[in-house]
Amino acid sequence: MKDQESYRSGLTGQIGQAKVDEVINHPAHYGGDSLYEPIKVIQAWGLNFALGNVLKYIYRDGKKDSDILEDLQKARKYIDFEIEHRERELQGGQK
Repeated sequence: MKDQESYRSGLTGQIGQAKVDEVINHPAHYGGDSLYEPIKVIQAWGLNFALGNVLKYIYRDGKKDSDILEDLQKARKYIDFEIEHRERELQGGQK
């Protein structure tokens, strides 16, 4: 906890509190503070963890400096988790 406070304090000194809050609360690669920010859509649609992550990774695809396939591969993995979960439910297995 102390390390986090120290880190945040260092960031605040470097870039200002408003910028730190923006980076933490509304990162640009998640849409910033917009109507379609993924967390707002996830909550409005009542998505579960897996489907919320699918939406998040599809939304941020191409918005970060990373492997061009990485976010889509992550989205696919969460779709697979959800399909496996539903198949187990249909077979009367675990939820």
